[in-house]
Amino acid sequence: MKTGTNTTLLPAYGRRRMLALSEAYSELARSYRKMSECALGERGSEEECMNRRERFYRSRSINHHLLMAENLQDMAESMRLLANENITYHTPSRKKTVMIKNGLKKHGIFLHDMYLMERGGILQLVLTMHAGRDADFTTEDIAEVLSGFFHRSFISAKENLFFVSYEPEVYVFEMQPPYLLKTGIATAVKESERISGDNTFFYEISGCEQLCAISDGAGSGEEAYADSERVLEWLEKYVDSGFDIERAAELVNGYYISLAKEQNMPTLDACRVDLESATAVFVKYGAPASYIRRGSSVEKVPGGGYPLGFCLQKEQAETVEYDLFESDSIVMISDGVLECFEKEEEFLSALQGVSVREPKEAASHLMQCALHAGKGRVRDDITILFATLLPNLA
Repeated sequence: MKTGTNTTLLPAYGRRRMLALSEAYSELARSYRKMSECALGERGSEEECMNRRERFYRSRSINHHLLMAENLQDMAESMRLLANENITYHTPSRKKTVMIKNGLKKHGIFLHDMYLMERGGILQLVLTMHAGRDADFTTEDIAEVLSGFFHRSFISAKENLFFVSYEPEVYVFEMQPPYLLKTGIATAVKESERISGDNTFFYEISGCEQLCAISDGAGSGEEAYADSERVLEWLEKYVDSGFDIERAAELVNGYYISLAKEQNMPTLDACRVDLESATAVFVKYGAPASYIRRGSSVEKVPGGGYPLGFCLQKEQAETVEYDLFESDSIVMISDGVLECFEKEEEFLSALQGVSVREPKEAASHLMQCALHAGKGRVRDDITILFATLLPNLA
């Protein structure tokens, strides 16, 4: 490779426009914050003349202004970071480029340009190419071809089209991380309901980051299910927009604050796993503890905090990053699990005793232990999520 050229992601004109927009949103945020501060300063003298209902609506109005200020400031900061984001380009040698160009041409794929891009510590191979009329090569097929040429495993970025277009398009291929996350879940529905109020999902943020999450809807049944499903949908949207998991969760919390419905306060338990550095970050809103199982030992990840929509400020344990090792399992649960056991120590003993290695089987085994401990009663929805870190042998 030639010496890398470090440059900003956006050209100069685009950066100036983005930074100007960022400053405009920051100014709006400051104005909303100033309005709230003025209202708070006047509240003491005026509240004496207000009845309870008026005080409630005034307080809610102030909180909404503060929430708007936070969200506008987040947008401004995201634009500023994007405008100043740096990437490093590496150009493959001419010999390597010709070899790949000829190799793809055999499959009816025509390469226009190619370079390696280092962005945020992640190497990506960027190709501009198009397919001939008789070609039906997928981007996953392209990833296999590239892996053979570079002797490193590449995967097609999730933003890529599935098939290579007949018109020139830009495609991104990411270097596979050293680890992968294998997952499994087990669920049980509250005995008086037909549908669980819990929702789970596993989501690929990028080729190197995976997200595991559980949301427990307030109450049970269809309404609780709709609430928890909405939580995970909004979380996915914010993560896709480029927010990190911590801030994405705060924005979901802001959405529920804006609803101003005390009965709709679902929980959120999210874990972001970095498959490059083998680390995990947990974010919890009203969620029970999680656990990292390493062999026969178990490390507890504290739970707690208020559910979504309870208050404007984050009232939760400080977000902590945990180091993971090969074969470690992340175990996330809804609060219905611990209700089956008289003491948490009994649950920990059951977790330590899980002998199966497959995450799906491990989750099912732990579910059976919970049902046995609860004498077959399911007093609340139960969700158990296992995610095991394994070496990526692809």
